Amino acid sequence: MQTVEPCPVAPLDNNFLGASLADQLHPLHPDPESPLQQRFRAPRDGDAWLFEPTHTYVVRKTQVHNSVTKMIKQHWPQFQPDMAMQNYAAWKANKSSKYGMLIDYLQVVEERDDDYCKQAIAALWKKRGALASQLGTDMHRDFQYIVEEKEPPQGETEEVKQFRPWLKTFCERYNLQPWRAEWIVYYEHEGKVVVAGQVDLVLKHKERDEYWCIDYKRKDPAPKYASGPRQILGQESGSKFGKEMGSGPFKELPHNDFAVYTTQLNAYGYIAATQYGIDFRDRLCLLQIHPSLKTPNLVRCERLDDAMESLFALESSQLPRTDSAAEIF
Repeated sequence: MQTVEPCPVAPLDNNFLGASLADQLHPLHPDPESPLQQRFRAPRDGDAWLFEPTHTYVVRKTQVHNSVTKMIKQHWPQFQPDMAMQNYAAWKANKSSKYGMLIDYLQVVEERDDDYCKQAIAALWKKRGALASQLGTDMHRDFQYIVEEKEPPQGETEEVKQFRPWLKTFCERYNLQPWRAEWIVYYEHEGKVVVAGQVDLVLKHKERDEYWCIDYKRKDPAPKYASGPRQILGQESGSKFGKEMGSGPFKELPHNDFAVYTTQLNAYGYIAATQYGIDFRDRLCLLQIHPSLKTPNLVRCERLDDAMESLFALESSQLPRTDSAAEIF
């Protein structure tokens, strides 16, 4: 994996309270063109948009039933709460562990049984996941506003304080300028939309036809377990939980966050190059930003052309023979 030295945006909000169904399905009238769309034209502009409440992509008034995130996810092991809960006895025995302390408190102070403690731990996992997702969404929205030269809705957060100088320095260093923020792209096969997704940031060289893709990750660098390594993208080490691998087109790749994100970025690169004529596959970058980091961590991802050819051929082959998609607007 090739690294780049670290250098020292989202659809509009919707208020659906009391709105009719027709009002909720407002993508019949897509959001106005962004300043970057107005400045830099691209193929398929205006074709696709995102219905935020259900995170559903819409292409030419028709719902897309698959997203890049879902497409990639099916080929990687997923967190299984029931399997993880098999460690409950070990957590309970180790009262100094994070779950051990929670179990001890619930059983001693609140006089709860094991079943209640297990439910509490599962609820904690669910809440943490939802919170992390919301914080990531807020960060993406702030960054989109900054790229489009608007003030970020969340104000000067720690993430914003890291992103502003990084963007300025990186663009100056490589003579780049923002080309798209939260760019919605889709892959079409024989007239049918296979999958759609959203690219966080595309930068373009000011003097030549060269593009960079940047994907934001609000990943906490804190170790996942006591005495474990810091979670810095591109610096993953072996996991104490075993040597899991991907499946299908990714069966030769080890399972870690960096590998999963790399396959996701390659999917965006494949769609942009083959369907839009915008090729940033040699310049795919992950940007890890988190309040616990002093500066952003930028790392480049390798191209996985063979895996992408297999992946998109597989997805295209699974399309229904008859067009079952219906217009939803």
